[in-house]
Amino acid sequence: KINQMSTEDNFLKNKKYGGLENTAILKCFWFDNTETDVNREKVFQMNDWEKYLENPIILGIGYLIFSLCLIGVLYIVKSKSITALLFVPMFLLSFTIISNNTPILEDLASLFYKIPLFSQVFRFPFTKFILPISLFLSIFYAYSLLYLLPKCKKIITATIVFLIFLLMPIVF
Repeated sequence: KINQMSTEDNFLKNKKYGGLENTAILKCFWFDNTETDVNREKVFQMNDWEKYLENPIILGIGYLIFSLCLIGVLYIVKSKSITALLFVPMFLLSFTIISNNTPILEDLASLFYKIPLFSQVFRFPFTKFILPISLFLSIFYAYSLLYLLPKCKKIITATIVFLIFLLMPIVF
């Protein structure tokens, strides 16, 4: 009984952050977790990170990184890179499962959760899929750089684009 109650509670926690606006920047239910501080007051564990994401520039960088990753996916599909194409369906499956509150994707994710074994095994889908999604996004990010760099006519422009690509994930 406790397992069933926990499963429903966890599903709802994941669904709260399953929208595209959160999934794109890899924000999850951990932002709702609290702990007791030294003054015995409840504080959010991710409070500093939440404040950091309130900065519109930082948030914009996060969404820009995700957009560049999508450009990388399109470039992979267009270039028909067999090796890189293998990552696209695995990314789509993983992203669909954690985007369980995004139109269209939520319907696909609900089909996945109707299978009893999967609904139990993946009670915390974010923790199961964040590592492969991060890997796939980093690959797609690199491919977007491979797509954009040849479009730069001057070496200085290419250098600036390259440096921006290096710095954005660090700042975010």
